[in-house]
Amino acid sequence: MNVLACLGAVAVVAWTAGVVLGRTRVRSRQANVSPSELKTLQGRMLHAQNMGMRLQELASNQQRLQEEQAHLQLLQDLKDEVHWLLSEVESTLTKHHEHDPDRLEDMLDATGKALRLVLDAGRQPMTTWQRAQETLTHLHKTLCLIRDLPTPNPQIDETQNAEKHINQVVLIQLMIESHRLRLTDEVFPFVGRDSGVTTQLIDGTQRSVSWSQDVRED
Repeated sequence: MNVLACLGAVAVVAWTAGVVLGRTRVRSRQANVSPSELKTLQGRMLHAQNMGMRLQELASNQQRLQEEQAHLQLLQDLKDEVHWLLSEVESTLTKHHEHDPDRLEDMLDATGKALRLVLDAGRQPMTTWQRAQETLTHLHKTLCLIRDLPTPNPQIDETQNAEKHINQVVLIQLMIESHRLRLTDEVFPFVGRDSGVTTQLIDGTQRSVSWSQDVRED
């Protein structure tokens, strides 16, 4: 619970305690509260309620802002990886005489579609594992074309995890990064597991993304 939420809870507790204490004092005195005192008490109660509601609203806004900032950081990391991808395409095109023309055409077509998929992912990061695999499979094919690796065989994981949701922006960023660092080859590196999705890298290391979007080193 963040600070603002705690303050909101404290305000509500304080208000409740004040009401109980006030009622106890009234009963102990066995005296009637005058209209002016009752009005003052009601005003204080209303003020405490308003404070609690405002603090809860601030806490909610703060949480939403933190989530937006985290998403923006993910997009920034993804932008850096896409910049590398495009620089590799440009480098390949400058040496077009060294490459098969048909392969270059396939690379350009695949790159265009990959960029559209990345944009869609940025607009809607949360998706099912099945849909994320479709995007990742095409992106993997594109990166293999860019790196002049053998064409990969499409592999869609048809398991009970297919309908689980995951942040595809994180997976896309990891896919491009693993190619940039030469930590993957033409074999599709992602595997769906009960706990989440694992990237199996050629140096023996693994990186995992849980269904709750957390990334950790194994």
